Amino acid sequence: MAKVKNQKPAESKAAEIILEFIQNNRKKILIGFIGVVVILLGALLTVSIRDNMMESRLVQLDEFERRFMDLLSIDEFNFNEEQAMERMNHVFILLDDLENFQRRSFGFALARANGLSADIYWFMGEWDLAERAWLDSARAARNTYMEPLAIYNAAVAAEQQGNLIGAIAHYQRVLELRDNFPSPARAQFAIGRLEEARQNYDEAMFAYRTLTLTWPNDTQWASLAHSRIIALQNR
Repeated sequence: MAKVKNQKPAESKAAEIILEFIQNNRKKILIGFIGVVVILLGALLTVSIRDNMMESRLVQLDEFERRFMDLLSIDEFNFNEEQAMERMNHVFILLDDLENFQRRSFGFALARANGLSADIYWFMGEWDLAERAWLDSARAARNTYMEPLAIYNAAVAAEQQGNLIGAIAHYQRVLELRDNFPSPARAQFAIGRLEEARQNYDEAMFAYRTLTLTWPNDTQWASLAHSRIIALQNR
């Protein structure tokens, strides 16, 4: 009777092949492993540095906001002309500091810095600069809750300039981002109100009806829109 030869299991053969491969390529494998470790450590270090930079920038922003609030808290009724000029000098210095800060910032910090610049321009009555700064804030805050809020503020600044077409365009952008905006019905009503101001009554009616159909549970704005629809129908 012929003897059956002993055969190694497939797993044993595979292990031998792997061990032989490692033995023949151990230097390359070691170098590759070290490379992976270096990449991972570099990524962790980059994230850590980025987080520390962001934290540092937010601390700086808090200081900028404190400086602005201090300037706002000054009693204007007891101002003389020299004190008023001194305050404006401090405002311009703050704007310069913010501009330098914005050049080396990104993300949330940059969005907040642009928003603070917009607030300062608003305080100065520079509506066009405020609008621009709010739009810069929106770009920096892309895909966050801050983006539609900044665009809404830009719309209000456009209204202050009498630029109703531009304001409507901004409000429409807000509606495109309504999932991140707390009161889309308010932006929709603003479109109707501005179209009405432009005597585009059909567009105004359409905006108001869209509001009542889309946000019927927002009783404040739906009620206002309904009252405007009645007023336009009886015009």
